[in-house]
Amino acid sequence: MSVNVMPRQYLTLVLAASLIALLPKGAEAQSDQVTQAGVPAGKKGIRLGAPPGAYIAERLRDAELDEDRSAKAEQDGKKISFLPARPTEKLEDAAQGHVLGVLETEMDGGETGLPAGRYTIFAKNVGGEWEAFAEVDGAVVKQALRVTAADAGDESKLMKPRFEASEGGWCWTTGPYPAPTAWARYDYRGYWHYYPTEWGRRATLTVCW
Repeated sequence: MSVNVMPRQYLTLVLAASLIALLPKGAEAQSDQVTQAGVPAGKKGIRLGAPPGAYIAERLRDAELDEDRSAKAEQDGKKISFLPARPTEKLEDAAQGHVLGVLETEMDGGETGLPAGRYTIFAKNVGGEWEAFAEVDGAVVKQALRVTAADAGDESKLMKPRFEASEGGWCWTTGPYPAPTAWARYDYRGYWHYYPTEWGRRATLTVCW
């Protein structure tokens, strides 16, 4: 009677794939950013993905918009402007993200398909990876496909937002914003959640739509 035996190498690959499948979502990209497991008592971590639109709207109500740094641009005969918000210095709030400002555009986003309109732009740092979202009327309508952070060191002077056309779209650069240098991580309902444990740098953000 013949017996089917699974080759040892194949069995090893199957077991490895099974273990990866059981990892909380988002584990692979940021595992090297974590300095400790678990989250400090009383702290709320965040995970990859859009926060509730109502939370972004609430943060905008508490934000200080800086009219003196408002910037305008024009492309293909269509106007676009960005009214920046002053970065929060409350680290509890910064850990959850930053209101970058209010975007008003007459042109659609070439990369994301963001419709022309007025939006609150919100960004957050999850284990070293920046994400940005556009919110209107309490709903997140689009996520930016590209968010680039540049180390500003200890520079705290706020820049005037800078507009630039990108291949297939357009971007705004703002900041600098308080940025973490280390995180704690814990698993909650199958997702890695991160919370900053160390600060000490600032970053400018380029968000492309």
